[in-house]
Amino acid sequence: IRYHHILNPLTGYPARGVVSVTVIAESGLDADILSTAYFAGAEEMGKMLETESKRNHILWVRDDGEIGIWNLTEEEDEKSRVFFRAF
Repeated sequence: IRYHHILNPLTGYPARGVVSVTVIAESGLDADILSTAYFAGAEEMGKMLETESKRNHILWVRDDGEIGIWNLTEEEDEKSRVFFRAF
């Protein structure tokens, strides 16, 4: 187990499964909240939070090699979610 400061709220142990999360948001606070939620594996919480602001851009890398990009904008037709394997 790798130890770090982001804990899974269900287990109390360090979050696993995600290597990196980068968020571009309207404020630093929004970016910090979203990145921590996604890193901790709380995608449901992240999905709720992202509906609050339609200008968030999220990039994550999972430990299985999946890289995901979520581009959220005001226009529904510009909303996209892309996945691909890095290795």
